[in-house]
Amino acid sequence: MTATDSPQTEDSGALSQPEFGRQLRFMRKRQPGEHALRPVLARMLRISDSDLGRIEAGELAPPPQVSRWFEERLNEAGHAPKRSSRAGILDELLARIPFPPGGHILDLPCGPGWLTHELRGKGFEVTAADLFPEHYQGRGASAVRVDMNQPFPLPDESFDVVVSAEGVEHLENPWLAFREFARVLKKGGELVVCTPNYSSIERRVGYLLKGSAARPPANKDRGADKLASPPHLSVFSASHWKLAGDYAGLELVEMDSLMPRRKQWFLLPLALFVWIASRVAHQGTVDRYDMRWTQRLGMLLGGRSLLLRFKKGGLRRSPDYV
Repeated sequence: MTATDSPQTEDSGALSQPEFGRQLRFMRKRQPGEHALRPVLARMLRISDSDLGRIEAGELAPPPQVSRWFEERLNEAGHAPKRSSRAGILDELLARIPFPPGGHILDLPCGPGWLTHELRGKGFEVTAADLFPEHYQGRGASAVRVDMNQPFPLPDESFDVVVSAEGVEHLENPWLAFREFARVLKKGGELVVCTPNYSSIERRVGYLLKGSAARPPANKDRGADKLASPPHLSVFSASHWKLAGDYAGLELVEMDSLMPRRKQWFLLPLALFVWIASRVAHQGTVDRYDMRWTQRLGMLLGGRSLLLRFKKGGLRRSPDYV
C-alpha cells in the first residue's frame, strides 16, 4: 500500500519557498556537531541568524550561497525519496521509537521509501516492502513486493522490528497481516503500527452523528476493481487493533497517539464524562473493553494517528489510567 505523494522535485531551486525552507531546516538539524545550530550555520553562510530563520519559515527567498549549500548537502547524502502524506507521522516515529542498534528492520508498507532511507542513513539494516515496489525511490536494495492481505514472502523470525505506518487500515484481512507480522519477528522483537485514531472523542462524536467513525469511500473508489489500491476498509477502534495483536500472540506494551488535534479540546467536557464513566465501571467491563488503554484522557483527546507497539514474547505493561 502506498500513500499519496506530496509534490517535490530533485532541484532545490524548483521547490516552493515554504517547502525549501522546511527541507533546509531538516537538513540543518542533520548536520554534525554545532553546525546543526542555526546561528552557527548562519555565520558560515554569511547571513544573519534572523534571515536564516525567515528562510526556514518560508518567508524569505534564499540567497545563492544558501541554495548552493543545500544542494551540496543533498549531493553528499544522496537525494532522499519523496515525502508522502505520512511525513509528519514518520518524523514522529523516527524521533520517539528506540530502534535497537544493529537491528534488522522491516518497513512495510514503505511507500516512496523515506523512512527506509533515513534508517539506512543511521546505520540500520532495513528491508523495504510494499504492494507496489515500483514506487520505491530509495537507494540501496530495491523494495520487495509484499501483499499484506496474503502470507508474506519473508522468512520466519528474521526481523528485530517491523514498522507498519498507515497501511493496516487499507487491508481486507488485517488479522492475517498481524499473524504474519508475528511470524517474521524474532522472539523479543517489536511491531510498531500507526493507523488512524478512530477512538478519539472527535471520532466517537462523528460516529454518533453520522453512523460512521470514518468517511466512507466515494462511489468511484468502490468495487472489486479498486481493491488493488483500496481506501480505508478496516476502520478499527483501538481495542480492536489490540485484539488483532492478541490473536497473533503479540503483547501490547504502548498505546498512544500522534499528530495532536487541538480542536478536540472543545470536547473536553464530554471526554471527562467518558473517562469518569470508565473509572466507575465494573471491573469485568473495564477488562473486556480494554478501558485502561482506550479510555485514558490521553487517548480520548489524542491525535489523528494511533501508535501501537507490540512485543513478541514481551512482558505486558499496564498503562497509567489517566
